Amino acid sequence: MSTASARFTSRHGKTPNFLGIKQRHKLSHLSVSEVIMITFHQSGYQDLKTYYIHFVSSASPTNFLN
Repeated sequence: MSTASARFTSRHGKTPNFLGIKQRHKLSHLSVSEVIMITFHQSGYQDLKTYYIHFVSSASPTNFLN
């Protein structure tokens, strides 16, 4: 670590937020519902119910309610 970056590192090892903007520190991954919505929009289906019945519930019927 250079001396310039060492000066701005707090005692907890984090860089301070000088702009006052809230920052999220979460892992970047999509939830199951987000993946379903993305694939629905890319599928060309007109309504979510038909897409859900044909693909989501038939892919794993034990994990989803009909």
